[in-house]
Amino acid sequence: MLRTVKEIELPFLGTANGMRKRVPRVDESMVEVLMSALRSLSRPERVRVALAIIAGLVDGSLICLRAAHAETIKQRPCDIYAAANTPCVAAHSTVRSLYAKYAGALYQVKRASDSATQDIGLLPDGYANAAAQDAFCKNTTCIITKIYDQSPRHNALAISDGGHYKGLGPNGSDLGASADVLPVTAGGHEVYGVSISPGMGYRNNRTSGVAVRGEPEGMYMVSSGTHYNSGCCFDYGNAETSGNDTGAGHMDAVNVSRDLEWSDCRNGPAEPGVQADLENGIFHWDKRSCNPASNVSGRPRPFISAWLKNNGQTSFALKWGDAQVGRLNTIYSGGLPAGYAPMRQEGAILLGVGGDNSHASAGSFFEGAMTAGFPTDNADNAVQADIVAVGYGGPAGIMGTLEPGSEISLRATTACCTGDYIRNQNGDAVIAPIASSSLEQDKGDATWIVRRGLGDNACVSLESSTHPGDFLRRQNLALRAQPFDGTAQNRSDATFCPQPGKNGKGRSFQSANEPTKYIRHYYGKVYIAGDGGADPWDAAAHWSDYVSFIVSPPLTARTTSDAGGAALDPPASSAPLEFGVDRSSMATQWTLAWPQEPKVSPFLGADYNKPGNFEARRVAVMDGIARIHAAWFRVGFGGSPQAIDLLKLVHARGMKMLAIVGHATSDYPPGAYKARSGCQWGTYPLSKIDIAAYQKRLEGALAAVRTAGETVDAFEIGNELDLYCNDADNPTGAEWAKHQWQWFLSPVQVQAFVRGYAPFLAASVASIRMYFPQAPIITYGNSLPASAPLIEALAKVQGRDGKVTDYTKLVDGYGSHLYPMSATTFNMVRDATNSLRYEAAHYPQVNRKPIWITEWNPAGSSWWNGQPWYFQYDAHGQPGGDLNKTDARGVYKAMDQTDAVHAFNHDVVEALRSSATAPVNISYVFYYSYDSGGPSPKCDHVKYSWPTSLPAGFCIDGMIDPSTGDLVPGMAAAVAGAAR
Repeated sequence: MLRTVKEIELPFLGTANGMRKRVPRVDESMVEVLMSALRSLSRPERVRVALAIIAGLVDGSLICLRAAHAETIKQRPCDIYAAANTPCVAAHSTVRSLYAKYAGALYQVKRASDSATQDIGLLPDGYANAAAQDAFCKNTTCIITKIYDQSPRHNALAISDGGHYKGLGPNGSDLGASADVLPVTAGGHEVYGVSISPGMGYRNNRTSGVAVRGEPEGMYMVSSGTHYNSGCCFDYGNAETSGNDTGAGHMDAVNVSRDLEWSDCRNGPAEPGVQADLENGIFHWDKRSCNPASNVSGRPRPFISAWLKNNGQTSFALKWGDAQVGRLNTIYSGGLPAGYAPMRQEGAILLGVGGDNSHASAGSFFEGAMTAGFPTDNADNAVQADIVAVGYGGPAGIMGTLEPGSEISLRATTACCTGDYIRNQNGDAVIAPIASSSLEQDKGDATWIVRRGLGDNACVSLESSTHPGDFLRRQNLALRAQPFDGTAQNRSDATFCPQPGKNGKGRSFQSANEPTKYIRHYYGKVYIAGDGGADPWDAAAHWSDYVSFIVSPPLTARTTSDAGGAALDPPASSAPLEFGVDRSSMATQWTLAWPQEPKVSPFLGADYNKPGNFEARRVAVMDGIARIHAAWFRVGFGGSPQAIDLLKLVHARGMKMLAIVGHATSDYPPGAYKARSGCQWGTYPLSKIDIAAYQKRLEGALAAVRTAGETVDAFEIGNELDLYCNDADNPTGAEWAKHQWQWFLSPVQVQAFVRGYAPFLAASVASIRMYFPQAPIITYGNSLPASAPLIEALAKVQGRDGKVTDYTKLVDGYGSHLYPMSATTFNMVRDATNSLRYEAAHYPQVNRKPIWITEWNPAGSSWWNGQPWYFQYDAHGQPGGDLNKTDARGVYKAMDQTDAVHAFNHDVVEALRSSATAPVNISYVFYYSYDSGGPSPKCDHVKYSWPTSLPAGFCIDGMIDPSTGDLVPGMAAAVAGAAR
């Protein structure tokens, strides 16, 4: 039996440079044509023709990826729509022709050096002649000033003149996109897309042939599912001619964004969606609410197609597709929203902005077209098949070299890490073990596309293969993968000059803007570093090994079809471990809140709290934390000038901020506060919070941070909200004590907690995503590991309407606090291990969403557990030293605090992460805290093993000696060991 062309599995083929290359996937519409032809032939003829088809597929001639002449170009999107009697009235692309016979320019660029312009045209096979742009813009920069309309209507898009909302350009106009910001591969060529950042946009208010006053129309665009935000409005389509909001139905544009307009959308997953901007509403269907079908779900999709068609009178339809593979997905097909029938379109065309020139959006544009008339589904399907055949993001045929367009992976050469590669991990550059058996996403994140140096054409820039437009760049000496914004600083930061490997192996990559520094890895992270210097990653030992990398072919195997099922969970320990330091209430404290400081130097000084001294202490503390090489700093979130200054101090030292988002007195109505609650500060039930008041306060702080030009790297929603004193919806501490601190809550008690925390979590996430859509968000850290089922219950929350919602989909990880109540290291290791295993068993999808240990300390439990000070025993079990007890089995000797921390890192965290039978996904460990300490009768007999002026009865469970501010000997190395 003759197998269909789709069933024929073609082998990997050798290429001239010896690399292996997979044959591109065949356009399905072509397959049907070919099979029809085969069925009309006799059996012998079918065999001969089938063999010819295979040969044609092998050399690429039948799929037109590298056709030699324009006359071989098959139908393109606008040819397909014309044949279906819905001709294009607008066809825009910087990538390719959208008509088989179009031979004009695609777009125009303007050079910064002399303001000269040049049109960028086509290669013989209908793809953009990007080399002409490269030559014209060499040694300077260019912006895209015009995107030509390929249709006979000549509806070209120019930089928007502005509208109700003025832009940052001359006379209130918007800005043009940098021409080289978004290099991608299409049709086997390197071409450029249009990368829109807030403030940029294109428009034509005087068009021809575009639908007006309820006429039918259709439109699509190829965009990105990994480059987006929640700002208004990344639109392509029909809009007002005045640049002002003239009412419902005066727009008809397809939109790609994280839509937060409707309240239930804010509670959904942080994914982009495809919607219709009909003015005064971003619609997913005919309701003013969220339609989950609009989400671009599943794996990250760097190229998507977004579709909208509207008959102008009664109905509209939305679809989306993966622009690399597969068919279209219908989001909605039905009636128009109330008040929008009939439509009242005005006929302007826009790209990247809203109808009133709202310009807060971000997104990518590669091609798009608008039609006269309501296109058929068959026509849409044929256009989708044509888009897939383009091979967006596909390999250019060059691999394993530093030639522009080549795909590479970078493997470490140090003896410890020869299986580790530089990869993009949520925007951070790290090294991690990657193998052929690793998940495709992991292999893709370790694949980079070589581009001409953005700051120097003689050097290179490295673009993420999974996030087009994101480049490897330095930021405060650490490397990150971030969107390229076209600024001179960004160009320089993202440019590296290859040199022979400093250790004689592979290549070393010199920073273009700091030539004495090279890309190197240091304890799992990637920096630019010198051979000796002030920063820890400048360490001279083995420097030449750490800065040398093998340039190899990419690890990733291109995905050619959707698997049709859920992806396998990644190994629990696949992510490098990062460590941080908790410093609660840093904005108002150093050691303890004034006036409760211990009566030790320097707190007796009369000028302790004089103006300027507090600020100086903050700087000194942050310098001290940076000295221990912490990757993260944890503190309460705020938008005050003091809080923003702290954020700047953190980022200036190369660290990231984990911000705790909490409720405040002003968030509650009168009467909610329980003053006589047995809690030092009273308590509030979260179920009584005024969500609107809370979001208003939170969004004010978030806006202040963003206005200051800062960002927050991650958020923790609440702090120990399983405690009654932090959330009065919970049982009291006395009730927990009655049950020996073991789980005892009834379903009714669990629901009491969920009714308060679930809306609080959802509201927090919605507000945060509006301002920092990429920041990881985690649940609060449980003070009691036994209360982990409270978080588990968030996965199945039943509303008053009976609908069940999984609120754990909103978060990227789970918080945990560990204070083992132990007098020996053996018990500490056992208790902490059991606690983490218990939590992991209750946290949904914990293999995908790691545990963040946001507070831990081996001694802190002594403050409230009634036991003597953990480190009050000497090696013989007698009072007088700073050692714990030897356990009865002799597994661990009596240890000081430093050795106990080492044991926790090695025998708890690393042992759980690397377990062959039951690994636990722990990715972040925060030590509590930098400077914790205070007087207590529990420490009357403690004598520390280093010289100190601390009085008798003073307990330390922090990292510094409060009398001097000096690090406790060995503590920095011990705490940092969690990430080494």
